[in-house]
Amino acid sequence: MLRCHPLSSCYLLLFIAILPATGCGGDGASQCHQDQRDALLRLKASFRFNPGVSDCPPGYQRSPFKDKNLSSWKEHTNCCTWEGVTCDSTLGYVTALDLSDFAISGNLSSSDMFKLTSLRFLSLACNDFDASPWPSPGFEKLTHLKYLDLSYSGLPGDLRIEKGQLSNVVTLNLSGLDLKALNFVTLIDSLGNLQQLYLQDVKISVSPTDLAHASSASTTSGLKELSMRRCSIANGRFDTFLANLLFRSKLADLVMLDLSDFDLTSLSLHALIDSLGNLQKLYLENVKISASPKDLAHASSANKSSGLKELSMRQCTITSGRFDTVLTKLPLFHNLMKLDLSVLDLKNLSLDALINNLGSLQNLYLDFVNISVSPIRSVHASPINTTPVLQELSMIDCGLTGTFPSWIFHIKNLVLDVSQNENLCGELPEFIQGSALQVLTPRGTKFSGKIPESIGNLRNLTMLDLSNCQFHGLVPPYAHLWPKIRVVDLSSNNLTGSLPSHGSLPLHNLTNSIMPEFWSRFNFAEYLSLAKNNLTGEVSPLIFNVTSIQVLDLSFNSFSGLIPPFLLKYNKGIEILILRSNNFHGSLPPDISKECLLEILDLNGNKLEGKLPESMVNCDKLQVLDLGQNLIVDTFPEWLGVLPLLEVLVLRSNGFHGQVDHYRMSKQIRPFFPMLQVLDLSSNSFNGSVPTQFLKKLKAMMTFCSGAPGMYVGILGPESAATPGPTIVNPLPDYKDPVRIFSIYRSLDLSNNNFEGIIPDVIGNLKCLRELNLSRNSLTGGIPPQIANMLQLESLDLSYNQLSGEIPPAMAEMSFLGVLNLSYNHLSGMIPQSSQFLTFPETSFLGNDGLCGKPLPRPCDPNHTPSAAATPGSSKELNWEFLSIEAGVVSGLIIVFVTMLLWSNGRRWLYWQVDKFLLDVLQPWIRGRRH
Repeated sequence: MLRCHPLSSCYLLLFIAILPATGCGGDGASQCHQDQRDALLRLKASFRFNPGVSDCPPGYQRSPFKDKNLSSWKEHTNCCTWEGVTCDSTLGYVTALDLSDFAISGNLSSSDMFKLTSLRFLSLACNDFDASPWPSPGFEKLTHLKYLDLSYSGLPGDLRIEKGQLSNVVTLNLSGLDLKALNFVTLIDSLGNLQQLYLQDVKISVSPTDLAHASSASTTSGLKELSMRRCSIANGRFDTFLANLLFRSKLADLVMLDLSDFDLTSLSLHALIDSLGNLQKLYLENVKISASPKDLAHASSANKSSGLKELSMRQCTITSGRFDTVLTKLPLFHNLMKLDLSVLDLKNLSLDALINNLGSLQNLYLDFVNISVSPIRSVHASPINTTPVLQELSMIDCGLTGTFPSWIFHIKNLVLDVSQNENLCGELPEFIQGSALQVLTPRGTKFSGKIPESIGNLRNLTMLDLSNCQFHGLVPPYAHLWPKIRVVDLSSNNLTGSLPSHGSLPLHNLTNSIMPEFWSRFNFAEYLSLAKNNLTGEVSPLIFNVTSIQVLDLSFNSFSGLIPPFLLKYNKGIEILILRSNNFHGSLPPDISKECLLEILDLNGNKLEGKLPESMVNCDKLQVLDLGQNLIVDTFPEWLGVLPLLEVLVLRSNGFHGQVDHYRMSKQIRPFFPMLQVLDLSSNSFNGSVPTQFLKKLKAMMTFCSGAPGMYVGILGPESAATPGPTIVNPLPDYKDPVRIFSIYRSLDLSNNNFEGIIPDVIGNLKCLRELNLSRNSLTGGIPPQIANMLQLESLDLSYNQLSGEIPPAMAEMSFLGVLNLSYNHLSGMIPQSSQFLTFPETSFLGNDGLCGKPLPRPCDPNHTPSAAATPGSSKELNWEFLSIEAGVVSGLIIVFVTMLLWSNGRRWLYWQVDKFLLDVLQPWIRGRRH
C-alpha cells in the first residue's frame, strides 16, 4: 500500500508552509551573509564524501540528480544559490539546509551548523556521520527550527530535549538511530509542538517508570502522526505501555499510526481503533494482535462507527479469534477507503461480501490470501449493482479458480490485477465506449479467447498486461486511440498474423495481418512486448512513428526480413531492443545513429550475416550485446572495448575467426572492456593462443566480486531436479541500474574453438569468475596452479583438450566449485582426495588414462606420492583467503550437469539453457521497466 513517506515529495507541502518568505537560489536570489557562508564552508571542509555509502532503506526516496560533493559550495559565491541551501528572500539568512543523501561521513562536533540560527528546515538524513557527541550549545540555538530529519545518518540519538532543545519542532524524524538513552514519554512530553514523529528502525527505551508516568499523566499530546515501524523496545513490552497511553488518552489526537512489525499480543484491534477517535490511517503490517470474539462482539453491538480511512494488516497474525468472520459486520470499518489484507487467511470471507458491505472502498489489496472463491461466479449479474467507488482491486496469486465474473471489468476507473492465478479462467468482455478501466492485468492466468476489438474503447487505459495467458487470434485493429497507454504486454500467448510492411494493405490481407492502425495506438507507449507468439512477416516501418517507446520485445516469433534500419540507424529513443529467436537475415545497418540510446540489444538466434558495423560504438550506453547463434563472419571486434558500460558480450555460434587480436589492444589509451563480466566466444573459429594481454584487461572479472560465494546461478534451470533454478531472477529495486542484475554472475566461455598452446597463468587473476569454460580446443601443457586462486569459481570445464600433468593439489581448496569437467585429456597422477573432489562423479575424469584414485575405479600405485608443491599465491595463500569467506559447499547435485556435457545432444541442450539463463536474468529487469 502506498503512503506518504517522511522524505517523499508530499512533505514539500510542509516545507512550503513553514517557509512562506523564502526563495530558492537563482538569478533573483538574495545575497547570503558572509558569516553564514563561512560557517557553511567550514562545515563542508569537515566532511568526507563517499559515493554509494548510505544506510537508507529502499523505501526512502533519493534524488539521482544531486551533486554528490557539494561542488557549488565555493568561496566568493552567493551561498543562497548553493545546492541544498535556501535563504530568506528578503534578509538573506539561511533558513533551510538539506544535506540528505550526499554520502557524507565525518562528524558534527563543531558548532558551525548551529550558527545558522535562522534555520527552519534541517535534513541530514541518509549519510554516514560519526556518532560523536553533539556540541554544546547546539540545537537550543536553533529556536526557529520546525522540521528536523536525522534519519539513517549515523548521528547520536542522545538529544538533550529536557533542556528546551527542539521545543518548536513540528516534524521530527529519528529513524534508524540508536535512541536507547532517550525514553518515549519524555520525548513526546518535552516537545509540545510536535505533530509528526517518525521512529522507524530505532532502539528506544520504555521503562516501568515510563509506564507509571504514563498512567498518572492525563495530558493529551498534540501528536498527529506516529510511525514506529520495526522499532525495538528496551526495558518493557510496548503493547502494555501503549494500552496505558491509550487509556489515558495520551495519543487521542493521532491521525496516522504505524506499528508494523510489532508484537501487540496484549492489545486488541477493537481497543486500539476505538481509543483513537481521530485515527484515519492505521498500519499494522506483520504484527501479532488479538481479535478475540468477545471484543469483536462488543464492537458489533456498540454500533459505533470510526473515522478510519486506511487500514493495512498485510501479513498480520491474529492471535485469537477469526477476523474474517466479522470484518464486514463491524461498523468500525464501514468508512474504510483503502484496505490491505494481503497474506491473511480469509477463507470464511467472500469477495462480494467484502466489497458490498464496505461501500466506501476505493483500494482493495488481497494478494496471496486464502479467500472464499466460489461466490465470485454468482454475484452481481449486471454491472448496475457493482460498487462504483472501487478504483483498485489487486488479487495477485490468490489461488482463484473458476471463471472470473465479467461485471468487475465494468467498474469505472478500476485498476485490476488478478495476475498469477494460474487456474483462473475467463474471457475479456466487450467494452462499451466510455469505459474507464485504467489498468488491466490478468497476467499468468488461463484467460483465453480472442482479444475483443472493443478493448480500444478503454481510453483511460495506462497499462495492459495480458502476458502468459491463452489468448489466440489476431492482435485487434483498435477502433479508438489509447491516449494514456504506457505499457502493452501481449507476450506468451497464441496470437497470429503479420505486421504490415506498408501504410496500407490490400483488402484481402486485412484478415490475417495486424492493421496499420495498430501502430497509431501507441503514440505514448514506453513498453511494448509481442514476444512468444506466432507472429510472422516483416516488422513495419510504421513502428518508427512510436517515438516514445523505450522497450521493444518481439522475440520468439517468426518475423523475417532485414533488421529494420530505423531500429538502429535512426533510433533515438529505444533503450531495450529484443529480437531474439526470429528469422531476420542480412547484415546489420552500417551507420548506427550517433544518438543511439540502446542499453540492451539482443539479436540472438536469427540468420544475420556479414560483419559487425563499427558504428555500434555510437551506442555508448550499451550494457548487453547478444549476437549469438547467427551467421556473422568477422574477426574479433576489439573496437567494442571502448564501450564504457558493456557488461555482457555474447558472440557464440557464429563464424568469427582469427586470433583475438591483442596488438590493437595494446594501443588502447582508454580502459578496455572496463565493465565486461560475461564473455561468450564459444563455437566459433578463433585460433592462436589464449590471449594473455586480453585477459589482463578484463578488470571487472578481477575485482569488485559482488554477491555471496556459493550462489550458483542454476544453468540447468527450474526444469531440472539437479539445481533449484536460477538464483538471480528477482526484479531490481532500481530498473535503471542493470549492473546489479549481473552482479553475482561472471563468466568466460572460449569453448569449441581452435585455441592452442598453454593455459596462461594470468587466468588465475580472474578471481571473480563464477564459470570458466575452455573445453573443446587444442590446449596443451598443464593446468596452471594459479587457477586455484579463483575462489568464486563454481563451474570449470577443461574437457576435450590435450592437457597433461597432474591436477594441481591447490585445486582441492576451491570449496565453492560445484561443477568440474576434466575429461578426455592426458592428465595423470592421483586425483586430489579432498572432500570437495569426492563430490564429483566419475564422468568428470573419464578419458584420462593416467589418472587414478576415487571416484575412478582405477586405484593408484601404493608407492605413488601426489605432488604437493605449493606455488606462490596458491595453496597456502588460498587457505587464508578461504577462511575470510563464508564457509559453504555447493552440493554434489551437479551429476546431471556433467553428464550433459559429455553427451552431444546434452551439450546442445546445455547451450540452450545458458541462453535461457541470460534471458531469465534479463526478463525481470525488462518487466521492471514497465512499472
